[in-house]
Amino acid sequence: MKYSSTFLFTLAAIRTSHDVMATFTIAAADRATGQIGASGSSCVDTSLYNVAYQSVPGHGLCMTQAMPPSNPKWDEGASFMSPVYGMIDSLLSSNTDPQMIIDVITDPSLDSETFMGLFDAVNLRQYGCVDLERRAAGYTGKDLDRLYYYLTFGAENVQEDAQGTHGDSIVYSAQGNIVSKTTVSTLSNTFESAEACDLVERLYLSLAAVYEADAGLIGDIRCFNTNNAAGSSVFIHVENSEGSEIIHIENESPSAYIDPWSDFKSAYKQWRSENPCSSVQEFNHAISY
Repeated sequence: MKYSSTFLFTLAAIRTSHDVMATFTIAAADRATGQIGASGSSCVDTSLYNVAYQSVPGHGLCMTQAMPPSNPKWDEGASFMSPVYGMIDSLLSSNTDPQMIIDVITDPSLDSETFMGLFDAVNLRQYGCVDLERRAAGYTGKDLDRLYYYLTFGAENVQEDAQGTHGDSIVYSAQGNIVSKTTVSTLSNTFESAEACDLVERLYLSLAAVYEADAGLIGDIRCFNTNNAAGSSVFIHVENSEGSEIIHIENESPSAYIDPWSDFKSAYKQWRSENPCSSVQEFNHAISY
């Protein structure tokens, strides 16, 4: 398909809009503790957490990224809120299998938006859902590669998702779009294999593995030539089954040219010093009996 110069200019302009294209996240749920949470990063100057994180405490969560459905709460250009968000809340609340949630919210009869009249917008979404029944599912729209080829002017990038487990109680979904080819595998492999005392540390270490990769820069490819980092907006959030916040740290960069990792890492280390692993392990041991 051949696109006009006007279309290519429009695609380039999208890079600065309040979407969450070029994003990598990992969502997880721990059946043993009832905790759910996620961490992630993107080369944007807005709150990735506000846009992408959709949860129902005590049940599960879904990440909504790439070109997420319209939502005027964070997208000033949106004229209405997509019914996708209400459906996610309803289905999570009723303990619906994450794969069925994905099937429902990617049905064109529910998500009928289009992108510039050229794509069905549902084919430009990316989702990752997990629940406390230790189930997970992901979705990566079939048109993302084609759209992003032009958005990134042919630069090598991938759009993919992966699901897995750790131990007998933890499940995760990792997803990335406009990311380097080892980004999602780094998230998932680290999450599964890292020595961590709790869900918070496991999510943090997965994110750190991308930002501090030994084999070269990986992550959101749009930031590689601006701040020489994996992203510019970064967050971690974990909540208890009743909805109380365990941790929320977000570095919402004012510019894609600023590497957020040093400040974010320092904030996490400070939180960890106030919430040491020893106390977490004692708590987890107590509730398991």
